[in-house]
Amino acid sequence: MSKRTQPQLIVGMTIASLLALSFGFATANLNICKDFMIVELEWCKGSDTIECSKAAILGGIVNGAVFAGAALGSLLMGFIAKYGRRVNMTLISSLYIAGSTMIATAHCFNCLLIGRIACGVAIGLSGIVPMFITEICPSESRGFFGIIYPACITFGQFASCAFQLSHGYVLGAKSVDVTIPFLDKFLWRFCQMFPAFFSAIALVLLRVSFTMSTPHELVEKGKTDEAKAVIEKLHGPERVDEVYEEIDRNLEVAKATPNISFIQAVKNKTYRVAIMHGIILAIFQHLTGIAILTSNTAKMFTVMLGRTYNAVVLSCSITLLNTLITIFQVPFLDKFGRRTFFLTSISIFTVFSTLPALSKLIDAKAAWSGWVSVTGAIGFVFGFALGMGGVFWVYIPEMYSPEYKNGAFSVTVFANWTTACLMLSTSDILLSWSEKFVYIMIFVFSVINFLHVYFFIKETKGLPIGKAYS
Repeated sequence: MSKRTQPQLIVGMTIASLLALSFGFATANLNICKDFMIVELEWCKGSDTIECSKAAILGGIVNGAVFAGAALGSLLMGFIAKYGRRVNMTLISSLYIAGSTMIATAHCFNCLLIGRIACGVAIGLSGIVPMFITEICPSESRGFFGIIYPACITFGQFASCAFQLSHGYVLGAKSVDVTIPFLDKFLWRFCQMFPAFFSAIALVLLRVSFTMSTPHELVEKGKTDEAKAVIEKLHGPERVDEVYEEIDRNLEVAKATPNISFIQAVKNKTYRVAIMHGIILAIFQHLTGIAILTSNTAKMFTVMLGRTYNAVVLSCSITLLNTLITIFQVPFLDKFGRRTFFLTSISIFTVFSTLPALSKLIDAKAAWSGWVSVTGAIGFVFGFALGMGGVFWVYIPEMYSPEYKNGAFSVTVFANWTTACLMLSTSDILLSWSEKFVYIMIFVFSVINFLHVYFFIKETKGLPIGKAYS
């Protein structure tokens, strides 16, 4: 970064990073400690195993509630975006605080469910945050700052996983009637509170230190003097005219036709092309199987190593890999561009997706087959994290023009979360039916994803928001 970063921009990025950490923790804070929750809430009382059917059903509903809430939140985003980024992020923070507190103090299934849905809605609404980042950063540094958001999400997922390892052991399948020590009860409940802690800090910063709208919002409303004052705080007095003129040029159409609805936007050929490719990209982010592979890898570790602490540690290491690769991109995204990272990412995980498929076709029951599948899954995560994971959340806010961005982004995120929910809810059924079919399907979708990006996805690096598809 050649230009000095202003304190106000750091405050804005701190708020975005805190909400990203909340996102990461909220999606991963029951990954390891779920068994402790099942035993404390006595879901399998009277059964001979904590893997009883009631726990499977209620646990599945509790996990799925986050994705259902995220899908709902992504739809609501299109309606509340008009109230401004600060108001939206205040609502997101409040939902994390309320939902996390309800989960942490829950003594019944209903309270747990409501809390998880509330956190899910906050996650769905969090699509506002990358848009906020694109609107407070100048075009030449959007990649640098934009990738920080997904990096904080993945770090939150890893940190949540690492904190849950502080239990120091895992419950055996027969641990139905054991008395859980107070420390373990405290640990699994305390882990649920991290999104509330981060969001509370973000809420204070929004109320005290970042009290203005983004320059894009102010220019769109014709508030020139206020916009220039905010630009000065964000980027320094020497860049006021430069940044203002860039935003003003970018918003020429938006000022004439502000807040076009999604339905109106798809009737316009230019807008429709961008929206179509954005939604396809969002769907293929999950159709290529990242959720299935990471979920099944954890199960494979358990099969190969048993229900042991070592198996859990190895599963947690995958989130660390995801975090490190995402952070690695920070200094390079503005240099090499989004499209380059997409193509490299898809190429790598397409190659690695062949390993599980081939091992299952050759000898699915052999011991080496499991380790080959794990190697393929780890390589897949490496490739996915290099582009289709974090860069996706930088790219989508940049591809839509401001006059229709709110509605288009909302539907795109909804498509993304809906696909994730469908893939997760059907993964166990598909894998139990035919692992060979699942891995071949992932390979085919990965190839289609590569072809779509190669022929239709345009570079947005250094361009005004939405201009790549104009």
